[in-house]
Amino acid sequence: MNVTQVKHNEEGGYSAVIAGQNLSVPDDLRNRHRREIQEWMDAGNIPEAAPTPKPAPTISEEIASRRTGDRVLDEMFKRIEILEGR
Repeated sequence: MNVTQVKHNEEGGYSAVIAGQNLSVPDDLRNRHRREIQEWMDAGNIPEAAPTPKPAPTISEEIASRRTGDRVLDEMFKRIEILEGR
């Protein structure tokens, strides 16, 4: 077993260093690298947690990121902020 580092990834699998190689490993025990990770965990090791995903932007944040300085769009942006309770 040559597993030295394991962390959960955003896709539901694992990012791991196995035999010195950085690998993306699916959570499928038919995969030989996933079985190596399981052996590593069975030996008492715990994978690092997956990074916390950023929340989706609000409508007004999305519009603000696309501002063009257009008077009509700016007015629409203000109205959306009011609707969102800002």
